[in-house]
Amino acid sequence: MPKRILPLDGLRGLAILLTLLCHSPQLEGTAWADLTWVGVNLFFVLSGFLITGILLDSSDRPHYYRNFYARRALRIWPIYFAVLFAGVFLVPAFMPHMRGLFGFSPWWYLPLVQNYFPHSQIFPLLAPTWSLAIEEQFYLFWPLLIALIPNRNWLLGICIVGLFASPLARGLASQNLADPFTLSWYTPLRMDGLLFGAATALVLRLGRLNRWLMICTAVVGLGSFGFLAHVRQNFALLYSLVDVGFGGLVGLTLISTAKNGMLARIFSFVPLRYLGTVSYGLYLTHKFVFAAVARFHQFVGLPAWIQIGAQLSLAISVAAVSWHLFEKPILGMGTRFRQEAKALSTAPTL
Repeated sequence: MPKRILPLDGLRGLAILLTLLCHSPQLEGTAWADLTWVGVNLFFVLSGFLITGILLDSSDRPHYYRNFYARRALRIWPIYFAVLFAGVFLVPAFMPHMRGLFGFSPWWYLPLVQNYFPHSQIFPLLAPTWSLAIEEQFYLFWPLLIALIPNRNWLLGICIVGLFASPLARGLASQNLADPFTLSWYTPLRMDGLLFGAATALVLRLGRLNRWLMICTAVVGLGSFGFLAHVRQNFALLYSLVDVGFGGLVGLTLISTAKNGMLARIFSFVPLRYLGTVSYGLYLTHKFVFAAVARFHQFVGLPAWIQIGAQLSLAISVAAVSWHLFEKPILGMGTRFRQEAKALSTAPTL
């Protein structure tokens, strides 16, 4: 089985494109806002799938934990802490009015637990880091669980239990939370996306990936979400539908890849794949770019479509520079961990 499936890079590109559109101030309150917020769900499903595949394929190799966590640290920490430094020190130095927007101590960003604070209190430019915090917390226990439970059928059973437990917990929590958006932030309440991706990785390795099951999953999940999205009242249900739909889409893309089918060709589109390559840096830095464009608009005045175009093009340019001059060279420093775990560099992260 190939270590790197290129169409999944295209899916990741789709996820970051949806996220950029969702965060564009010019699209707030439009029909786009009811659809594009699902980008992060696709990220979760993809991350669960690829990380689980990497762990399963390397669980019997020497230095299993060392290689995994070293490669994750090289991929995640450098640009995250660079963005954190910019948000905490550089931006307030040039824009003093933003210092009062820190709703809690910036020190909580260091251990990546900012997702347990109300979303309205998080520093706006660092808002995307809540999902990264969820993934980092997932990485703390999932490698250990895979190492301790070598039986893949049992692991699949754990995933299935989690797929039911997470939305149930969301439903119970929604009765006690004044702000339904808070359901997006707590790690135990967002496990179904990661676990659906993990279950897909397990099903693939167990030889049970069925085309018609994936079609039904994708149609039921995304179709039901499309019908209910404009209501946006039952978040517990909506998140599950989106995760199920995207899990089916990932499965169909894998099947299409083996047969060189239409989905494989769509998500092998070079611009989408490139967006997937730079998606991590793009996810972390785009809020800074969007804020700069908004600031420029205050002095010049730009039509909405020009603002959106400027936001997207500048954000992608910044991410490209970050990838080629900062992230990729640092990731290349981990060659000592690559011999025994070559696949680790290919896993996507938010």
